[in-house]
Amino acid sequence: MTGDGWAKGSDGIWAKGGQKASLTVRVTAGNKRRELTEQILQSQWKDAGFELTTDNQSSSILFGQSLPNGDFQVALFAQVPTSKSPAQCVNFCTESIPTDANKSGTNYYRISDPELDRIWKQVDQVSAESQRAGLVKQGADRLGELVPAIPLFPNTVVYNTAKLGGNIIDNPSVLGMFWNLNEWYCKGGKC
Repeated sequence: MTGDGWAKGSDGIWAKGGQKASLTVRVTAGNKRRELTEQILQSQWKDAGFELTTDNQSSSILFGQSLPNGDFQVALFAQVPTSKSPAQCVNFCTESIPTDANKSGTNYYRISDPELDRIWKQVDQVSAESQRAGLVKQGADRLGELVPAIPLFPNTVVYNTAKLGGNIIDNPSVLGMFWNLNEWYCKGGKC
């Protein structure tokens, strides 16, 4: 920041040319988990010299207007795929950027990266599971390089193997931890 001419003011916030380093975060109003996360972010960002204000919106405004129109600086939201496909073109490919011609686009990050497009499109064209797994890893690695989002709420599953059985370990987190709950069962009739 100092290398670009910014200096901290008496309030501890970076400023340059009379403008403060200030951002606004948008979340769905009434979502207590996200509102608490906002408070934590405000405190941590202030410690780092950045002002963070909030503009919480109804889900219909946030997902129906603000995100599709790119009308946000920072947003907290959960984006889940629409199918079991491990490809993430729907959320991260150039063709999924919302536009007037593509009102249903869900690439709210507006990432346009030919390499990422190539990888995610190829995932759906390869049938060999090992090849797909390698491509999904490439896609995830590329996303990590581009850093369009920071996952704040990872899922952790803890269970008693003596009491619970089924395909529990093999859950792809992108679909949520209970994607195949119908395959779980109680051992011995009790859980």
